[in-house]
Order: sequence, then structure tokens, then C-alpha cells
Amino acid sequence: MHAWRKITLDLVVIICAATQFTVTALVDSDKCGVTKSCFHDPPYCKTPDCDVLITWEDTHTFYGEPATSFGIWGKTWQHEDWVGFGLSRDKEMDDTDVWACMELENRSVVLDHSFNRYDHRNQQLDQTGARNFQYTYWNGLMECTFDRLNSIESHDQFFDLRDGPYYMITAFGPSAPGPGDSVYARKEKLGQHGREPLVSRDMIEFNQITVSYGKERTPGSYKTHGALMITAWIGFASVALILARYFKHMWPNTEVLGQKVWFTFHRILMIIALILCIAAFILIFVVNGGWVKYEYIDDPEHIHAIIGCIVVSLGIINPILAIFRCDPKHSKRWMFSWAHWAIGTTTHILAVVNTFLGSKYVRVPRYATWVLLFWVLCHILVGMFYEILNCVNNESTAFTSYKMYSAVKSDASTKAEADAIKRQQEPMNQTGVEMQSVNTQESNIDPYDNYGMGTVKKQPPPHNSVLRTTVLCIYIVFTVAVVVYLIVEVSLRD
Repeated sequence: MHAWRKITLDLVVIICAATQFTVTALVDSDKCGVTKSCFHDPPYCKTPDCDVLITWEDTHTFYGEPATSFGIWGKTWQHEDWVGFGLSRDKEMDDTDVWACMELENRSVVLDHSFNRYDHRNQQLDQTGARNFQYTYWNGLMECTFDRLNSIESHDQFFDLRDGPYYMITAFGPSAPGPGDSVYARKEKLGQHGREPLVSRDMIEFNQITVSYGKERTPGSYKTHGALMITAWIGFASVALILARYFKHMWPNTEVLGQKVWFTFHRILMIIALILCIAAFILIFVVNGGWVKYEYIDDPEHIHAIIGCIVVSLGIINPILAIFRCDPKHSKRWMFSWAHWAIGTTTHILAVVNTFLGSKYVRVPRYATWVLLFWVLCHILVGMFYEILNCVNNESTAFTSYKMYSAVKSDASTKAEADAIKRQQEPMNQTGVEMQSVNTQESNIDPYDNYGMGTVKKQPPPHNSVLRTTVLCIYIVFTVAVVVYLIVEVSLRD
């Protein structure tokens, strides 16, 4: 929903510009680095393209006392009621002097001053040391300005701007009910921020004109979680699905670990993917201390967690389903084949979608998301290529590509199959009626070979086998490159 609000805001700006309708902005990026200092995200953005902009400059309107005029400009998302900044000595939210513009229930906006204590509690303060508050708030765009004294004697929670430097931390979040025994009893207070806060790259000297921008603090556990999930679903699972879908008839005369090549590698890759997925799942639950904290059910972080649980659950169910699959010639085998394919494909799609949703929590740059989107397009095109190749070669794989073969077959059933094949290979039956030729996949088996007790006829390689293998190699190399690139981007985020 926040995306629609942003689009609406941008359209309003364009319409206003087109109709020459002027709106006086309280905060803007003009003269940043010239007469005033600025902190903006994205870096060096110009209003109205900024997501957040903090400005400050010297002023002497506070009864002649040394003061600083601050401006706060931010685009709020759905369910966000405040935007503000904090002054910190160590990039952490604890021991932070916080100033914010906050919307109340009556749609008015107030200046909120609070202090984040070392015990992770937010202590409400009054507006002593601040005056000349002004604000505008329309369609998600919140602006406010105020003058703040540089210092107040004997007030440890009112940071002295002359004793800097400080890190600046910006954040957005919902409001929360205020305590009943304070001046905020009839108002509200700052709730837990939703987005990951932005922290200035360097400490800021408030007695100098400077231009700064921020970067989100990404916990190491989030990076590890993201790297494991990317490796599992973009890397291992994607290749495993391609092998199972389009390479069942490749390398017909070669076995690895006593099984067909496709089956061995499909099984190995999916086992690794499942192990990595479960490890990432457990890690994030341990770090968060349980279920993710959210204010509203449609919070992106809550949706990401729900989809993640579905992915892990389906990822565990599918191999269990494969372990208890019935014999290939069982009358109900088709049910397993389609269920196994449907669960596997659904899990992979949800995992990739959740990768996009989770990218914001590790602060990957926008171009990294485009790289991931390009990989998705290539993955789809590779699948289409193999489907077209099958149609050109007149290979009916619409169902057989999904077919799963058991590793072990019973002697009784396989002997009956061999006898049936032998009878069907006779040119004519006793009445002179020509027998229907057997399926080419079954006729490659010697009638007296009881799955290991005799010999297997050499099978010719599928049509265009070189082309198929070449495209597979290119796809694997490209996928590995994308996975490595995304992991590097995730690791570099601070």
C-alpha cells in the first residue's frame, strides 16, 4: 500500500507542477551545503524525490540564545504516524535524544521529544528548549520545522549540540497510546519504528555546514538468513527443478551412485536446499525471539514471515511425500506425480517472491533487485526453450517429464512388465492382428532384464542433446554468478 501512496504523491506533485499550482514547502533541499546542512535519503536527493530529509542551520530567534532551526521532511507509509531523527554517540538507538513530527488521532501534528534509555524504553519529555513549531501533512507527506536550543544546563537528556559530534538516526513508525499519568495521556507517543532506521555514515558536527546521508543498519543475522535463502532457492533448488523437469531422458546409459544422473543430482541439490532453508528459518526465529513483531497484519515484515513459514512447511512435506511414493506402475501413481510437481513448483515460486520481499530488510540496492528480476526472466525463458525443443522434436513430455521413478522395483511387477514387452515385440499374434508397438521408453529394456539381473540395451541420446547440455551449463554458470553477486551485496550492507 505504501507504494500506491508514493505513486499518488508523485502524481500530485506532477499535476501541481503542470497546473502551476504552488505549494509553499516548509522544508526543501535548496542551498544544502551552502547556507544550511542536510541529511537525506536517497543520497543527495532533491525534494520532492527524497524519502526523508533533515535540515538544520543556525538561528537566533530563541530569545537571543544560540539555537538551531531544524526541518523534518518525510514520506510516510501506511500505518506510519511519525517521522523523526535521533542524536546518538554510537550509532545505537539506546541513549538517543529523539525529535519527531507525530500525527495525532485528530489529524493534527505535534512535535514529540523523547529519550531512548539504555533499558530500551522510550521516555517522554516535554518541549522545553523548543519553539516556533510549524507543520504540513497531506497525503503521506509530513513536514515540520522547529527551533531548538543548542543546550540546556543540567539536562543530560537534552544533548548539547556544541559537544558533538553525533550520529544522526532517522526513522518512521506508528504511534502508540500514551501513559495515563503524563501530559501525553490524551495524546499518543512514538511506537516502535517499522522500517530499519537510517544512520549517518559519519558523525556530524552541528557547528559546521555539512551534507550527509544515511545507511540502514542491517543485523548480521539478517544477512546470514538472506544469504542462506538465496543460495537454497535461487541456487540449488532452481537447478534441481530444471534437471527433474527436462533431463530425465538425458545420459540414458550413465548412472551416478547407482541411479540416473538427473535423479541423483536432483535429490542431492534439493537436500542441500532444504538443509539451508531450515537453518535460515531457525536462525531468524532464534534472533527475533519468536514470531516477528508487527503493528498491523498487512505489515510487509509480517507477510514475509508468513510466506517463509509456508515455504519451509512445503519444503519439508515434499520430500516426505517422495519417500512414501507408490510404485511407478501403480494405478494412483499419477496423483503423486502431479502433487510432487505442484508442491515443488509452488514452493519455488513463493520462495523467489519472498526473496524480493525480504530484500528491503538487508538494504540491497535497487539495481540488485533488477538483477534478481532479470534472473527470474531468464529462468522462465530457459523453461520455455526446453518446452519448445520438446515440441520440435515431437517428444511428448507433458506428463512423463513429471513422472517419478522408484529407486527399487518389486520382482513380481517387473517380471510381468518384461513378459508383456516380449509379447508385444512379436510381429503378429495368433489371429494375425498386428500388435501395437510399445512405448519407446519401455522397449529400451531387455525383456529378460529384471532391473539389474540382466543387461540393458544401449539407448540413443535424445535429440539435440548437445544443445540441451550447453544451455544447461550456461544456465548453471549464470545462476551461480547471480547467487554470488546477491550474497556479496547482502554482505556489504551495513
